[in-house]
Amino acid sequence: MSRAKAEQQQPAATGVTLIVFVGLAIAFLLFMAFLTAFLNVIKSGNVLSEANLLFAALIFYVGADALYLGFGVTGTDSYVKFASLATCGGFSLIHSRLRTVGTKLGILLSPVSMRCC
Repeated sequence: MSRAKAEQQQPAATGVTLIVFVGLAIAFLLFMAFLTAFLNVIKSGNVLSEANLLFAALIFYVGADALYLGFGVTGTDSYVKFASLATCGGFSLIHSRLRTVGTKLGILLSPVSMRCC
C-alpha cells in the first residue's frame, strides 16, 4: 500500500507584482503622454494644457481601476491603498486644472472643495 502525503499549504502572496506592474504602466503612459505633449509644444507652446492634464488624470484613474479590480479578485489590502493614492492623483490633476480655468473665468473656487483624501 502506498502512503498518502499531505502537502504544505503555500503562504499567500503579498501582492506586490500587480502594484509594480501598474506603477510601471502608469509611469510609461505618463511619459508617452508628456512626450507627445512636448512634441506638440512647438505648435501650441503649452505643455500643461487642459487636454494634457485631463489625459494624465485618465491614466491615473485607469491605474486605480486596475488596482481596485486586483483587490476584488485577490482581497489584498495594499491594492486599495495604492489605488486610493492613484485616485487622489487624478482628482488633484482635474481640480488643479479646474482651479486655473475658474480663476480665468472669475469664479473663486474654495480650497475646501479642492481638498483630496
